[in-house]
Amino acid sequence: MGHRQRYLYGILMAGVGSMLLSGKAILVKLAFEHGAHAETLLALRMLMALP
Repeated sequence: MGHRQRYLYGILMAGVGSMLLSGKAILVKLAFEHGAHAETLLALRMLMALP
């Protein structure tokens, strides 16, 4: 993999990561609207953060 290709791949991954991070907040707001409890959402957030 060339230097330029690796650079573009890194830019792509940074963009995808920022979109996923922003999308998490939207999903939490939607979950609260549908009656989810804060404890449930916090537990799911911790499960997603596991390596």
